[in-house]
Amino acid sequence: MNKIDDEHQMIIRQIQGVSFASEMHDRDEKQIHKDLVRIIVKEDKKLKAKKTLFSLANTILIVLSIYNMISLVNIEAYHSFIYYEELQQNPNNFGILYYLVILDIIHFLRIVNCCNGIFGAELKSQKIVTFYLIFSSFLFVSRSVLTIITIISYSQIHTLCSQFFTEQDADVLALNYCLVMASFLFLDALFTMICIVQGSNNRENQQISNELKQKIQKKYFICYENALNSFF
Repeated sequence: MNKIDDEHQMIIRQIQGVSFASEMHDRDEKQIHKDLVRIIVKEDKKLKAKKTLFSLANTILIVLSIYNMISLVNIEAYHSFIYYEELQQNPNNFGILYYLVILDIIHFLRIVNCCNGIFGAELKSQKIVTFYLIFSSFLFVSRSVLTIITIISYSQIHTLCSQFFTEQDADVLALNYCLVMASFLFLDALFTMICIVQGSNNRENQQISNELKQKIQKKYFICYENALNSFF
């Protein structure tokens, strides 16, 4: 009889041990889920803060690009293209005019690319953001090269300005234009760097957040399948 009781007690202890282990496993699973949710919430907060800075930097780049496109020298350059015959008197003017037009094309592409980057961040699309980062780098390098060439061509800028203004005004306008271009190149470099860094961080944070969400979804999908199987 004692032997049967001992075996009975042993079986009860084993059942209790299994139940305790199962309970501890469930607690660990719940804790893992809670930790994953905390990390997701934390990453989402980081993503929102970086997305705000990213959108602000892109908005500033859009404003800078628009200002560069409507600058006085550019407007006069377009005016000069209309009067083609007058420019034939000084063929050297064509060089600076072409630089200004190409710069405006780059500014326009910059505006489109910045809008694309903002929408890509809002839609949480990694492909759009990746394209934005690559194209931003290309536009910045192109803008830098053309700006340096244009500033070096100061004499052509002065000649162009002197066609529409007095000599004294042409000196001031040409000098101011070169200084503004150099200043805007610095601002362009600063905000482009901010956009590229924040865009890269946004892409990485979005990828981490997506991976964590997929882990939780996979866990609960397995639980859902097990629950269905238990009924059939």
